[in-house]
Amino acid sequence: LDRTNDNIGNESIFKSALAGKSVTTVKLREGLMVPEVTVVAAVPLHIDATTGKAAGVVVTGFTIDSAFVDGIKSVTGLDATVFGLDKRAATTYISSDGKSRFAGTKETNPKVLEAVLKKGEYYVREDKIFNQSFYAAYAPIKTYDKKIIGMLFVGKPQSTLLDAAKQSISLTFSGSIILILLSLIPAYFFSRFLKEQLEA
Repeated sequence: LDRTNDNIGNESIFKSALAGKSVTTVKLREGLMVPEVTVVAAVPLHIDATTGKAAGVVVTGFTIDSAFVDGIKSVTGLDATVFGLDKRAATTYISSDGKSRFAGTKETNPKVLEAVLKKGEYYVREDKIFNQSFYAAYAPIKTYDKKIIGMLFVGKPQSTLLDAAKQSISLTFSGSIILILLSLIPAYFFSRFLKEQLEA
């Protein structure tokens, strides 16, 4: 809706689609309050068999928003954030009022910024996010021509993982006690049988 009657002829995905190749990429645009990260696809129309060129191109896309990251969380159980460079564009983090999100805030961990935004590497470690310890994974978001325009974060609070581990240990301990008690019953009867045989 914000782009009409303009020329996209110089964009790399348009050129690739016009040359007969279907392309998907991401774009970053600075929004009023938060950056906008958009997934864009370009598909060629009516490829000429002799030249391999397309008669036209269809370009479509969608902006990644809170519904997108909420979908990731509902499927995986992990908190998720999409960054435009170092600024949160969409996130599952909700503030203490229970309504507003931490979109528009910046990632300040220099190790994350160096590894992901500068070097284009994955960063998987324990991390402090909004004063809470997380097991966190960050990955660079790259355009079709390999330019880094942001990051994807997924993570789980350490406290929930520790609670799950405690529950698993507790269940294992309880199960072990039950198995030990159950194994005492045959041992008791076997010892009685041996006693009766020895006394006979």
